[in-house]
Amino acid sequence: MNYKLITMRKTVQNFIKAKYELNSNFMHHPFYPYPVIVKKSRSRAVSISRISFEKNTDMLVKANKMLNDDLSIRIYGCPSRIYVHKILGGSKGGFNKYYFGMFEKSFSALSDILSQAKFVIDLSVLKHDGGGTQYTFLEAIHNKCALILHRKWLENEHLKPSYCDFREGYNCFAVENAKELAELIKSDQDTTTIIKNASKLLNRHIEAPWSNLLHP
Repeated sequence: MNYKLITMRKTVQNFIKAKYELNSNFMHHPFYPYPVIVKKSRSRAVSISRISFEKNTDMLVKANKMLNDDLSIRIYGCPSRIYVHKILGGSKGGFNKYYFGMFEKSFSALSDILSQAKFVIDLSVLKHDGGGTQYTFLEAIHNKCALILHRKWLENEHLKPSYCDFREGYNCFAVENAKELAELIKSDQDTTTIIKNASKLLNRHIEAPWSNLLHP
């Protein structure tokens, strides 16, 4: 049987070559540039990731306690009940005040949330991560939001620097604790250049020739 082995992460491509001696073709995973909602005024910081241990959602809750309500981070996404109970203190930990629930998995619903956002926050720290082109990041960039990432993720010793698409101060902001996060949100940073530089990452995903696999 003839088949093509396709990988969408350089880390995965290297892993299967090293462990199984299998060659693969690398292709950036596809992204569809759907119409977005545009609002002139953006002041919110939001999180649209899973709410779980590796996402460090507790840092968002701690930062919110240092922010006025009008600047507080709105947290969306599917929660891990164990994480919310054990780490976020359940109903008594303040999480419910900032949690805005799960959202419909549609382009319009997501864009409605992101149209209000100046910042999208994803504080994941994962070993051997793929380099930062996960859809949460790409959705934020497409909707003209600036990313705030965890500095430890950017400096991940398990990931080759050449595989990481993000650089602090160039195409993203970075923090490593709740105080730093709160101060960044309060600082009224100009995000224009960060967003412009981050948008350069989108084209290779939009233009990835996946249709050639279906119609060779």
